[in-house]
Amino acid sequence: MPARKPTQLKKLTGTYRADRAPGKEAEPEAAASLRTPKGLSKHAAAFWRRYAADLAALGLVTGPDLPALQLMAMTWGIALDAAELVSRDGLTRLDENQVERKHPALQIFRDSALAYKQWCTEFGMTPLARGRIDVSATAPDPVS
Repeated sequence: MPARKPTQLKKLTGTYRADRAPGKEAEPEAAASLRTPKGLSKHAAAFWRRYAADLAALGLVTGPDLPALQLMAMTWGIALDAAELVSRDGLTRLDENQVERKHPALQIFRDSALAYKQWCTEFGMTPLARGRIDVSATAPDPVS
């Protein structure tokens, strides 16, 4: 049996029904601090500074979600670091037998890019994922 969707996610996707809502459900509180975590690479820290506040404002990041967002930022940073290595060194390298092989950082980039795409889906950061949630329901009314 699949895990139950949290109420907030049901509200965002438009599947919430008050008559079926559980009486008591643990609702995570908003993130207390969105300071950039220590130990992030320059690309990961830039990612955090660019997206953490926006995702929190939409209600997509709460306190318990911060470690997942940190992993997403780290994955982004690793992918960009690998891309920089390939850009600097070229697509191929000579191995110990002087045989030309693809750059090992290409696999690191591919793995990180795939993991990043999965994190994007979790946080509603792809067109398909955004189509499944209604972020306007949690966005503040600009008139008020």
